[in-house]
Amino acid sequence: MQGLSELRQLKNLFTKQRGLDTRLQQEKRALNSKKQSFYKPAIPSKKLWRFYSIKACAVPVLATSGIYAFAYSIILLLAVFGAVILMPLRLIGIKATFLDTIVYYTGYPATWFGGLFSSWIRDMSYTAKDISIGHFGYVLTGTLIFIAAALIFLLLLDLVIAVIKNPASAAANANIQRKNQANKKAGDMACNGWMKTDDYRLRMQKIRETESALSEVNRSIRGNSTLHSDYKDEGTVDLLVRYLESGRANSIMGAINLMHSVEHEQYMESNARERLAEEKRARAASERSADYQRKSLEEVRWQGEQQQRHNNRQETLAAAQIGMTYGVACAIDNLKRQ
Repeated sequence: MQGLSELRQLKNLFTKQRGLDTRLQQEKRALNSKKQSFYKPAIPSKKLWRFYSIKACAVPVLATSGIYAFAYSIILLLAVFGAVILMPLRLIGIKATFLDTIVYYTGYPATWFGGLFSSWIRDMSYTAKDISIGHFGYVLTGTLIFIAAALIFLLLLDLVIAVIKNPASAAANANIQRKNQANKKAGDMACNGWMKTDDYRLRMQKIRETESALSEVNRSIRGNSTLHSDYKDEGTVDLLVRYLESGRANSIMGAINLMHSVEHEQYMESNARERLAEEKRARAASERSADYQRKSLEEVRWQGEQQQRHNNRQETLAAAQIGMTYGVACAIDNLKRQ
């Protein structure tokens, strides 16, 4: 067939181009990997402690406060339980030593921190024995004091860690930097020594030969006049060769026209599928709209029927009332006549 041998030659050129490009990339990766083998991995620097950082302060404070709030909520539930049961028993004069103990130790955690700052909160553990709703204010005060104390403690701890740890980390980082520089210098010397060996020259010679062969193939492809530059890609050439080999076309021009015809058919089929899908969506939307309108009309008709029934009942009741009024009036007239 006309042009088949030329297209096959062009296809072979593209296949050779792909193989040379793959080999060139492999040779370059192997060369770079060999160079990197002379260098030791860099030692990572230590992070300095960031004072007042979100991770160093906010998260521990919130976590500590959450744990305390959860634990103390259980204690508060025990206090309420003890207060609800203990007060009626106190009223009838029954002692409840176990419940007294629960209420006593319920107030104690709140006053442990509060007693460090004010003496009047310190007595809360003793006044908790006398059950009163006002004592829960002490519990709330102790909770807030605990959270504030935890915040201050963690901030001070963060400051101490920053003061102690950062100088040591800075000195370690300086030592790490010196080691990395020494390792890089040693790697440069080893790499430079290897680049003077026959192994390096052989690798570079292979890379230059592959690059030269690839350049020659690219020039051959550009200089090939079988196809226009718009069709000079491996996929298009392979498709045209298959059309000619299968007998679907008798010439290069016929194969190109067939390719465009197939692309146009695929484009039209795609558009047809999209239009069909759009029509289905529009039909579904129209059906939903019609169904909504039908239900709306049914709802209006039902409301009209209900209103009509209501009006009929009102008319019937009015007529009945009129009839009763008329009957009562007639009965009164009869009584008057008698």
